Amino acid sequence: MVYTGSAAERFDAFAARYRDELATSEAAAVLACHCREVADAGDRVTLLYAACDPQVNHALVLKAWLEEQAVS
Repeated sequence: MVYTGSAAERFDAFAARYRDELATSEAAAVLACHCREVADAGDRVTLLYAACDPQVNHALVLKAWLEEQAVS
């Protein structure tokens, strides 16, 4: 697949696809439950990413999704 433009320009489309994947994944649901339990116990949940841009990466999408799961 050939991409044109910057990663930031493609990020919204990526984020939408990733959120759709998270919403339908049993493994993601298990992860969300585990993260909620860890956070409820007062411990920190750390998300790692390997992207060069701290503002354009999957961890930001995952963090937002996990936070939404915690309040639902």
